[in-house]
Amino acid sequence: VASRLRMLLRCLLFHPDLAKELPADFHPEGDGAATVEALVCWLQSQPGGVSAAAIVQNFQGSEHEALLGAELAGTLQWGEEFDAIAEFRGVLARLQEAQRNQHLQALHARIRGAGMTGLDAQEREQYLQLLQRDKVPG
Repeated sequence: VASRLRMLLRCLLFHPDLAKELPADFHPEGDGAATVEALVCWLQSQPGGVSAAAIVQNFQGSEHEALLGAELAGTLQWGEEFDAIAEFRGVLARLQEAQRNQHLQALHARIRGAGMTGLDAQEREQYLQLLQRDKVPG
């Protein structure tokens, strides 16, 4: 089973225009993050549509070539009915939720150590926003 980042990478290889849907503050973490960032940066800098062949050619000889090739091969098993756009959006939502939870846990740890005074004004605001998101039904 592919990791979330690798699945995101596959979706971007299958539908490169999806890179435009990534939020500006998206910064992946984990195995494959550097490749995802490099691909997204390159895709977002391209003026028009990009093919998988153009992606492979651009990254040929780079540190990202092997992973991109492997994940592109992984898309070959997707049938006509596979909804890469829905998969992309679902994976992105799960990645963002995991990052939000990690950030919240880090702030919780600092609060446990020093109380709310251990956070600066920006961190307190972020903490309150993260807590508010937990209360919104969804």
